[in-house]
Amino acid sequence: MLASSPVRRRRCPFAPDWLLERRDDAFLYRKLATLVDTVPLEGSLEELKFLGVPRAHFERWCNELGVQRLKTAPRRWQ
Repeated sequence: MLASSPVRRRRCPFAPDWLLERRDDAFLYRKLATLVDTVPLEGSLEELKFLGVPRAHFERWCNELGVQRLKTAPRRWQ
């Protein structure tokens, strides 16, 4: 009998109205953030391994943009 029972959508009493209004956006962003593992990779996993941020290029880029605080963001340098 459970399969024939109608499914009722419930509204969360704690969800703000703006969250309910942006529900479609939330589902879109969830889909965009989902990793796809069926796409062929160009190169081996070793070639694609993250080795860190190239410090000189990154610091120059930060200087050009005038965002000095961003210079301390990377946790791994090349």
